[in-house]
Amino acid sequence: MKMLLRYFIKTQWKKLIPLIVFQFIATSSQFYGIYIVGKLLNLTLKGTDVEFMGYYEIIMIVATIITILATLAVYAIAVKIASSTGYNIRKRLFHVYANAPLEVIQNFNSTGLMSRTTRGMYTMRNFIFNVLGFLSLIPFVFLVLYLDLNYMSSFLGIVYLILMALILVFVYKILRYACDEYFGLKKTFASINFLFRQGALLFENVRLNNKQEYEKDKFQDAIETSYTTSLDYSKRTSYFYPLFLIVFNLFIVLLILLASQELITVKMDVFELVILFQFVLFTLTSVKMLPSIFNALTKVNGTSKRIEEVLIHEDKLEEEYYKFKNNNNPNIIEFNDVSFKYNTDNVLQDVTFDVEKDSTIAIVGKIASGKSTILSLLNGLYPCTDGEIKIDGNDINKINKKDLKSKLSIATQKVFLFNDTVKSNVTLNDDSIDSDDIKRIAELSALDECIDDIDDFLNYKVNEKGANLSFNIKNRLNIMRCLLKKADIYLFDNVFTTYDKNSQYTMFEKIREHLKNKTIIIVTDNIEILKNTDKIILLDDGKISTIGTHSELIENSEYYKNLVDTDKGMIL
Repeated sequence: MKMLLRYFIKTQWKKLIPLIVFQFIATSSQFYGIYIVGKLLNLTLKGTDVEFMGYYEIIMIVATIITILATLAVYAIAVKIASSTGYNIRKRLFHVYANAPLEVIQNFNSTGLMSRTTRGMYTMRNFIFNVLGFLSLIPFVFLVLYLDLNYMSSFLGIVYLILMALILVFVYKILRYACDEYFGLKKTFASINFLFRQGALLFENVRLNNKQEYEKDKFQDAIETSYTTSLDYSKRTSYFYPLFLIVFNLFIVLLILLASQELITVKMDVFELVILFQFVLFTLTSVKMLPSIFNALTKVNGTSKRIEEVLIHEDKLEEEYYKFKNNNNPNIIEFNDVSFKYNTDNVLQDVTFDVEKDSTIAIVGKIASGKSTILSLLNGLYPCTDGEIKIDGNDINKINKKDLKSKLSIATQKVFLFNDTVKSNVTLNDDSIDSDDIKRIAELSALDECIDDIDDFLNYKVNEKGANLSFNIKNRLNIMRCLLKKADIYLFDNVFTTYDKNSQYTMFEKIREHLKNKTIIIVTDNIEILKNTDKIILLDDGKISTIGTHSELIENSEYYKNLVDTDKGMIL
């Protein structure tokens, strides 16, 4: 919570100053109004002239108006501060989501990220408003009460300070305990949420494999753990509100007893005691909201910790990057001793190769040999563990990420489609792409073979993740999106598998002709495509086994030769 508190003070201190001023004015005028009421009561008891009393009544009305106006100003500023803080933190969260490496984002599940941005920020915004609108009143109330007590009797002032210090220690201890316990409770709720979401998404597979009882037992265990933790938390924190009221009321009773003793010893008069009673009553009314705000604080503390878990990665994104420089390097892509670990597993090890400008390169290898990882590293989705990757002589880890993305266009194995029209999905709302370009690319990706009317289909609304589209159509849209983007380097990660062998080659040749004077890297095991590439990189368990042309690999690689023989056997 310290990180967000520092950010809050740093960004909102200019607005906090007028809020504090208006809150002080509102509190002072309220107490002054109480003082005037005591004056009027004293004048009534003394039988003072009514006209003279009218003077104090006017002052009391003015004090009331000032209180109302100052309070409205406090609430207006509090709303503005709470809203702007929520907006700024949401913006920072989205910046991390959009720009952090995938290895960072994958540490958080999508539901957790969504709850931080929506429910978490809603809770925090309301808490900020309540603290600034209501809780900021309390310090001024206690300050004015202390000044009044100290004015009446220095002994009462000292006693008041001692009692307040004891109450603050008590409140701090309770809050410290409640905040720690609530964070653990929040984790049990997150576990239930994850299991429920997983069950909802995978219910079909669960039923097909007759695993309903297993999933039910897992969910039941999570519920029981949550119930036990929640009950324990409620038992331990439920006494806070009554205990706080008991302690505070004892504090008030002690003050009144001491004040009465001062009255008996003629150190106070009746008028001062009446005003003290009024001040104490007002203070008691003001602090009744404290327990509810303290309860909200425990929730906000847990929420802020979860938000800080994401924002802590923001510093890594603020490093200074230089702009991409066009060096006209003959080798547009360079991998120099690149290694990559995912968690603790070596995925790539000492990978070194060059890609010449405007060439077509294929990457081949067994399953999990690191083919897709090379494309992910090149695209900047993950930082390499060791070594360096350069595009036209620029280290991709040091250049501006927008510049890097503008040089690359990728069609991934996994198709990502948004809940929007087909046109928005393939163009990514790029207005510079016209209808003729879309139709031409639709033919190139063979989408026109699946759709009768391209124009109507472009306005078709896609469900989330493309649930209302077949895999074939989704894959063609994936290729379309890649081809519609204007880039220097095009990456295709095994995206032609939905086509038959002959169609794969025919289609790729059309794409290659369309992308002439562009650099192409393709992951495929289609022999006809491999024959017509400029260079083939053969991977084996994260290492480069061989680099060469189709004919060179047949001579030098047993694996590649078997791949060719298998392909011939399948054709026969």
